[in-house]
Amino acid sequence: TNSGSKLILHLSLEDDIKLTDSEAIDSIISTIRNNLSSVCWPDFIKVYQDLPRTSVGKVDYKTLTKIGEDISLSYVTDAKLCVIKEDTKVLKKLNK
Repeated sequence: TNSGSKLILHLSLEDDIKLTDSEAIDSIISTIRNNLSSVCWPDFIKVYQDLPRTSVGKVDYKTLTKIGEDISLSYVTDAKLCVIKEDTKVLKKLNK
């Protein structure tokens, strides 16, 4: 989503890939850096256990937009590619 001047990549990592969450995030960041101009890099990468869904199971873009607005207000930084984990459970998983 694009919240104001912040570009946010929302993603959920698949459990069946042969990488740890940390390795998957590093791979995504590497792909972004190697294939996109730095002006196209997201400011934040928001990692979820599962993306928010509507009652019929589709990705809930309205909720993602609201989360993006909250991120833009909560995190004031000029840095690019800041990774934000959903909760401490994910943080512990990523730190292994």
